[in-house]
Amino acid sequence: MKKISALIAAAAMAAAMTACSGGSSGESRQVNGTAAETKSAVHDYTYVTASGSTFSGTYTGGWENGQPNGEGTFEGEGETGKETVMGNWSNGKPNGQCKEVLRSDTDVRTWSGEYFYGELQGNGSWKLEDLNGNLINSYSGE
Repeated sequence: MKKISALIAAAAMAAAMTACSGGSSGESRQVNGTAAETKSAVHDYTYVTASGSTFSGTYTGGWENGQPNGEGTFEGEGETGKETVMGNWSNGKPNGQCKEVLRSDTDVRTWSGEYFYGELQGNGSWKLEDLNGNLINSYSGE
């Protein structure tokens, strides 16, 4: 009887571990960074832009020392609209090549280019569109 109970417990534990790790894909899923750090995980995150705007949402990607580090995507909402940042992150800030999209009630602003610890810096392109996708203004350069 003890052997059967041990086998059932082991099978239940294996099933639970498979469900938590996302199955056979090998990608693990975390919420709020409470488990061990992983290469790719989902976390609740509050992103504060260089201008001070705050967005609350989720970050999916590399996570280290309690903050985004590595390749990842943040999606959140704040007072100025919906924010998406995709690309390289370092110490909780976009760093390197990234794409940032801010969708407000009136327009969509997109930056594709270089960041230096959360600051737009280097080469890239910026565009401002109305909600129908009509170009209002754009810039490309350094």
